[in-house]
Amino acid sequence: MTTQSALQVLAAVLGFAASVLFALGATRLEAQQIHRLASMRWDFHPNVAKQLSEQRADYTVGAVLLVLSFLAGITSIAPFPFNQSVLPGTAESGFLGTVLLGVVAWIAGIAIARRSARVMASRAETLAKEALDREEQQSKERKGAL
Repeated sequence: MTTQSALQVLAAVLGFAASVLFALGATRLEAQQIHRLASMRWDFHPNVAKQLSEQRADYTVGAVLLVLSFLAGITSIAPFPFNQSVLPGTAESGFLGTVLLGVVAWIAGIAIARRSARVMASRAETLAKEALDREEQQSKERKGAL
């Protein structure tokens, strides 16, 4: 298998992984949560924050994988001498190794997305608690001024 073929296979696998993550980001919002987002609310909802954080993380990782896919595809058709070099092993093992590399990148992307979503949801919850504390403090100050 040539480097060019390996890059094309990698581009296909990463493109597929990116499309799955984009689809997850879009489908993860449930009807109940869409209703909550569309309804007037004055307080913090951790479930909504968690859902939005997961969606944001999936979209971000999907975008990175899509860019890597495009880069691998463009590099594979570029007139570079290394594109014609033959990778060690048989064509089958080269193909399977490249698919494995793409799948590992996909799994790593999912792990990064989950971690990022947890951090983002935690940050949103902290911001909500800080805002509530400020409101309580301002309320006490107003009562004290009366």
